[in-house]
Amino acid sequence: MFNLSEKTRGAQDRLAVAFFLQMIAAALFFAIPMLALVSLMLVDTSNWPNGLLSTIRPIIIVALSLKPPVQSLINLGKNPVLHKRSLYQMRNWLPYGVLSKDEQTQVKELSKKPSIQSNT
Repeated sequence: MFNLSEKTRGAQDRLAVAFFLQMIAAALFFAIPMLALVSLMLVDTSNWPNGLLSTIRPIIIVALSLKPPVQSLINLGKNPVLHKRSLYQMRNWLPYGVLSKDEQTQVKELSKKPSIQSNT
C-alpha cells in the first residue's frame, strides 16, 4: 500500500466521485436518450398517439443538449475552491427579505471580505 497524505487522499476521493458522477450523467443525458432515439427510428410508431410522440421527441432533444452543461457543472461543483466561491456569491445574491436580522448581518460581514482564500 502507498502512504498518501490526507490532502492527496481527499483529492483522490473527490476525483473518484467526480468520475462516477460523470458516468451517471453520461448515461442519463447521452446513452438513454440515444437509445430512445434509435429505438423510435426502428419501431413502427404510426399507431402511437400523437401526444405521446410530441412529448417524447422534445424530451430526447433536451436531454441530449443538456449533457455538456451537466458534465461541466459536475467538475465545477467538485472543485472545493470554486464551491466556496459559489456559496459566497449565493449568500450575497440572496434577497434580504427572506433572511433574519442575524443572517443579514452575517451576509453584510461576508460581503466586506475582499476574497476567499483556500486552505491549500
